[in-house]
Amino acid sequence: MSVRQRTSLQLEVANKLRDLVGTCAYNANLYSSLKSFATDSGLVSLSKFFNEASRTSAKNAEVLGNHLIKSGFILNYPSVDEVVVDVKEDYDGADLLEIALDTETKMTDTINDIAQMCLEKKDHITYGLMSKFLQVQVNCERNKRVRLDIFKSSDDDIVADNQIGSIN
Repeated sequence: MSVRQRTSLQLEVANKLRDLVGTCAYNANLYSSLKSFATDSGLVSLSKFFNEASRTSAKNAEVLGNHLIKSGFILNYPSVDEVVVDVKEDYDGADLLEIALDTETKMTDTINDIAQMCLEKKDHITYGLMSKFLQVQVNCERNKRVRLDIFKSSDDDIVADNQIGSIN
């Protein structure tokens, strides 16, 4: 039985998903780096938040990779670019969250693009997966926006960190 017969997953969609696996792995590393910066700044709640975001991104990479494998594709994991976060000494919690939010916005756009491609290719199985991912992604973006708003509205990062600790 050929790959084409086993799945509706098209090669073009598979390549986009492979790239998304790499993006998720990169994001996991990015959030781990942001966690370290938050920890070094004494922002315990923000550190925990980034730790959870890192774990979620790693899990997303695993789920997407498994989808590709179950669809009959060999998953050659893409190389993950080294995470380089140019955090300045004067960065605060809001700056860290803006980096994270920018990443989440790009991720949402990518998922939307893949979902649209799946519709065009009539790949309903992968479209369903992307729809679920999009729901989670929108929630991730909203969570980062809420925390960013808290940090932006506060003059004291420790006070803001305590506030987000109550909603983590």
